[in-house]
Amino acid sequence: VIKNIMKEYSIKEAIFIDDSVFHISECNGLKGVKILQPEWGYVPSESKTCGKNEILLQIKYLLEGV
Repeated sequence: VIKNIMKEYSIKEAIFIDDSVFHISECNGLKGVKILQPEWGYVPSESKTCGKNEILLQIKYLLEGV
């Protein structure tokens, strides 16, 4: 779904944020998509997660084109 949306709207870069490792694993390897798993929600202890400050910073970078 994300790949199709990016193609349809000519989106080059996106951030996908989800607390489900299953949803995230389906998006691994999508070109131009940064995947972030928050440290809250349905997160297994072995998952690499991001805190809210890191997630907000990555959104800011995307919006600013950094």
